[in-house]
Amino acid sequence: MEPLAAGTVIGDRYVVGGVLGTGGFGTVYDAQHKYMKRRVAVKLLDRVAPRSDGGVAHRRFLREAESAARIEHPNVVNIYDFGFYGPRGIPYIAMQFLEGRDLRQELTADGALTPFRTLQLVMGALDGLAEAHEHDIVHKDLKPNNLIIVNAGTDRESMRVVDFGLAVFAEGESDDSRLTKSGNMLGTPRYLPPEYIKHQTVSPQLDVYQMGLILVEMLTGDPVVQGDSMYNNILAHMSGCLEVPVALVESPLGPVLRRALAFSPDKRYPNAAVFRTALSRIDAASIPDVVGSNLRVPLRDASDETIPPFDLQEFTSDTALVSPPSGAVAAPPVAQAAAPKLGLILAGAVGGALLVGALGLTAAWAFSNDDPAASPAPAVAEAPAAPGERADTPAEPQTAARTPPAEPETPPAVAAGNTPEPAGAAPSEPEPATNQPPAAPAAAVPARRKVPKKKKSKPAAAAPAKKKPAPKRLKVVD
Repeated sequence: MEPLAAGTVIGDRYVVGGVLGTGGFGTVYDAQHKYMKRRVAVKLLDRVAPRSDGGVAHRRFLREAESAARIEHPNVVNIYDFGFYGPRGIPYIAMQFLEGRDLRQELTADGALTPFRTLQLVMGALDGLAEAHEHDIVHKDLKPNNLIIVNAGTDRESMRVVDFGLAVFAEGESDDSRLTKSGNMLGTPRYLPPEYIKHQTVSPQLDVYQMGLILVEMLTGDPVVQGDSMYNNILAHMSGCLEVPVALVESPLGPVLRRALAFSPDKRYPNAAVFRTALSRIDAASIPDVVGSNLRVPLRDASDETIPPFDLQEFTSDTALVSPPSGAVAAPPVAQAAAPKLGLILAGAVGGALLVGALGLTAAWAFSNDDPAASPAPAVAEAPAAPGERADTPAEPQTAARTPPAEPETPPAVAAGNTPEPAGAAPSEPEPATNQPPAAPAAAVPARRKVPKKKKSKPAAAAPAKKKPAPKRLKVVD
């Protein structure tokens, strides 16, 4: 069918202004709503003859309108209207007009994108796909041509997902609604995952795989799979030998790419939301510049058993979503969760050992004090004798209030240890460590008992030799 001329009215309301592009099934026109004067893009399924394929193309076209209309997100093109045009009943979709260029045009014109710009655009597109996955819709044909960059070069730059023409509902499919059957594989071979090539299996992990390939392509400027034929492209996916620059593999982004491009879908991120969360933990400054790098290595981990199946509970145990410092790799959730557990175990072990030691020391002290004669009397610092009192006369012991027998009495050495020794007094001899109990609270210390005082020796410098100081002189010194 020839393209529609400018001025043609589609559906009695959309006036054609020109052709925006063509695809495998239809043509996209720049148009304007006849009454609302709103600029729109109208996709007309005019490249497939009616009923030439049993009506499959028409049903697929309407599926795009239905699936995209269920998704409301800034990173997904908005669907305004759909209907049929002309006597042949050719379906059309009126959608949001996006001023910009697709990712394929961007890479062809300017080459690879910077790591920071790449992460921002990819995470935005993954947000839109996450909304689709919430509605059990799988795009199934993600590629640079279906990603439109709008507001380029501004702080409002974003990447929109378009063309849900091959979208498949992940749940509730019937044989009639499943438009892609075995032997009727649809999609772009450079971006098809192994499970779809072999079994036409459709799941959100299919979109994760395709976005992983696009992520690498945005950083390098070249497709990951560059076979010169459809067969070679399919063989690259089925062998799991996806060649990626070694610098990316060894960077903090490497583990994320291995997971997103894993050969088995159960080892990939389960949906776009989780993939987006993993990317948000990567610091863009830690991603190396790999433009023009010819040193590539196959992601063989994607095809062997070294990657365990994805564990969502383990992944979400790490709630820190901030980016790590430049050049740093976020610790795996398992290691971060294990550190507090190990600290608690060590703290419990040390605390238990201290408690047992304290109990044992207290028991040993109590046992040694059962027999007062078995323990030597502790040395006590003495105060000077008062005038008129004989130093060799023992003072009468003061009766102290005794504690219950169950609680051992604090030795005098503990109480006396708080009394400062006068100048010139002989130092008290320390009590053996084995008999020294742990310090008790001040309220539990019994009253001190007076002990016999020793004769105090006179200081050598108190008076000249062979001369007794006068009492008045001694009073002045004091």
